[in-house]
Amino acid sequence: DYLIRFSTSHPDIRFDIHEGSTFTLREQLENGVVDITTLRTPIVLKGCESRTLMQEKLLAMASQMADSPSDIFSKFNNADVKFGKVHDEHGDEKELRTAMTMAEKGLGIAILPASMHKLSDQMKSCDILDADLTTELLLAWRKGRMPEEVKAFLEMWN
Repeated sequence: DYLIRFSTSHPDIRFDIHEGSTFTLREQLENGVVDITTLRTPIVLKGCESRTLMQEKLLAMASQMADSPSDIFSKFNNADVKFGKVHDEHGDEKELRTAMTMAEKGLGIAILPASMHKLSDQMKSCDILDADLTTELLLAWRKGRMPEEVKAFLEMWN
């Protein structure tokens, strides 16, 4: 909605869309490759400002083909919880999309934003009862001098 409104009121501005993980987009933002981006917490930003666009609950997700929900998720109970990671028996950590794919294939349990559950019909999810885990979607930009177009876009959010 914001992009459409901004494009309508600023038809001369061209958008270059960059896709990537939160960590890739943060690096591009901090290095001046992009002017503004969305990022998911937890993340540490250097030389940037941000505002929260939305907050979302995290769920434990596993393959539909895995053991019964109580069996698979009881293995998860009292585990060391790290957002956006899947932990296999060797403790390896993978990025969000990789975590989802591995969990879909029965290779672990992924801690993912609730909205990702609808992206796969091969996953079952479970609330994490002993922790209040949430993530935020941030709109982030570099501090200091910024192009007038970025200032105009940010003004739409006020």
